[in-house]
Amino acid sequence: MRRFMTAMSGVAGLSLAAAACSAGVGYGAGGGPSAQPPPGGAVQPATTVAVGTTNRGQFLVDGRGRTLYLFEADAHGTSVCVSAGCVAEWPPLTAVGTLRASGGLTAAGLGATSRSNGTRQVTYDGHPLYRFAGDVQAGTANGQGLDDNGGLWYPVRTDGTAAVR
Repeated sequence: MRRFMTAMSGVAGLSLAAAACSAGVGYGAGGGPSAQPPPGGAVQPATTVAVGTTNRGQFLVDGRGRTLYLFEADAHGTSVCVSAGCVAEWPPLTAVGTLRASGGLTAAGLGATSRSNGTRQVTYDGHPLYRFAGDVQAGTANGQGLDDNGGLWYPVRTDGTAAVR
């Protein structure tokens, strides 16, 4: 019985640790060990955009290392990927809290635009940013060059241009 109780307390401890590590972290959420809480102790959420290396080169990535894409059909910084099917396949990187550049990326190109549903979508150099549902892990760029939902999709280079190759 003592061995069972010891094992169960270990499992409970791991579960609590996992919950604490994932609390408040969703797609696009930044944070992590280097995030310092502001005075008063409340942790302010942030959305991180960084430079990452994928199986196809160096591109912008979200806080979890997933490749970020631009949609050539978007115009004037406004997303046209608004249908349920498009959003399911190409989830927009939504702005949670402040925007943070990391991994050598400068914050000058970061911004946000309002989506038709009222959420804020992160932009880089005026391009709304998306992830691709087919990138099942960090470090992949399987959506590169896809002609889908009425236009072409490309990973975003650090200079804000589309990675067409």
